[in-house]
Amino acid sequence: MTTPDFDRRCAEIARQTAQLRDLVEGADALTPVPGCPGWHLGQLVRHVGGAHRWVEEIVRTRATREVPDDAVNEVAPRRAEDMAALGAWLDEGAGRLVAELRAAGPGARVWTVLPGVTSPAFWARRMAGETLVHRADAALAVGAEFTATDEAARDAVDEWLSFCDHPEAYAPLPGSPAVLGPGRTLAFDTAPGAAAGGGSPTGGAPPADGGPAASGSPAPGNTPSAAGHPLTCDAPGPTAPARWLVDLTGDAPVLHRTAAPAAVTVRATPTALLLFLYGRPVPDGSLDITGDRDLLTLWRDRAAFWLT
Repeated sequence: MTTPDFDRRCAEIARQTAQLRDLVEGADALTPVPGCPGWHLGQLVRHVGGAHRWVEEIVRTRATREVPDDAVNEVAPRRAEDMAALGAWLDEGAGRLVAELRAAGPGARVWTVLPGVTSPAFWARRMAGETLVHRADAALAVGAEFTATDEAARDAVDEWLSFCDHPEAYAPLPGSPAVLGPGRTLAFDTAPGAAAGGGSPTGGAPPADGGPAASGSPAPGNTPSAAGHPLTCDAPGPTAPARWLVDLTGDAPVLHRTAAPAAVTVRATPTALLLFLYGRPVPDGSLDITGDRDLLTLWRDRAAFWLT
């Protein structure tokens, strides 16, 4: 039996891939990708297509253990390529992935990067967000406007925030400030009317630090540990308030999907918040940040552990 969220995310993979293909088809494969320093457009497309094929194999074979992901992280060297042909290759891989996800359904059991999470629903959500973020990278690279539906952007934001309770995101590090502590709370608000009110391009927030390491796919050597809590694949629905509170005052972070006062608050559209959390450039005036910006910088850097 399938679910509306699962079906929507499968459709989102296909939709985002088609839009990504349209962006790159007439572009130069050697165009630098600002959101992924050191990569060019051809490498970006091969990374996304490699991720689709990697997950397709996992789901198709009902893998119960880790599958090598060389095609994801070891992208091709710099070279001129026919982007129309590469776009067709990308589209083919996404089609195969979506077909396998739908054939398996959310009730099947497959390996994922998270201990205790075995549903293809994880991969449907992960690949929808992966493709969306890299479409933003492609748009920036070719000078096109990036837009996303609130529903797709909010779902990707919710997934990103859901990783906050894994030890890599908060465990003490030698020589680094503590993430947990009294009064440490962060609020994120993307509800209607929560758009920025004149902050700076980054609002004093963490700098954009994307790149190959910030690909959007948890790297095999840097996945959440078994000590962390299982990641939920649920998210606010289309009509739910798009607000989150990250509570750092206890023994481990707790994510609440609610509005509440916090030590630092970020207000933005869903798309702007998505770009901010993923360390991508954010348009001027898109973020309204109030409160403890140092806490936001510290937490944002640590919570991005799964992108390193």
